[in-house]
Amino acid sequence: MKGRHFLMLEGTWVPNNQRMILVNVYAPCDLAGKRALWEELKQLRASNSPGAWCFLGDFNNIRSQDERVSSSNRTADPLGISEFNQWISEMEL
Repeated sequence: MKGRHFLMLEGTWVPNNQRMILVNVYAPCDLAGKRALWEELKQLRASNSPGAWCFLGDFNNIRSQDERVSSSNRTADPLGISEFNQWISEMEL
């Protein structure tokens, strides 16, 4: 399945016959775009049958200010950090 900011692959992990879902993310840079993507991914997972889910890629976000490694030393958006952490928690990742 292809979305605007993700690709999803589904298959079977043969050794134990388990359903696997890989979602490769390339998130937009703006917070509004990220929020829309997070909601879309939440709905995608909720609308599919169970399996082992793996979300990977570039979320264009950090989980804490300590992750900001940049020569510009820009300050991260605390609201974006908080909302990203909340999404991770809600998705049980």
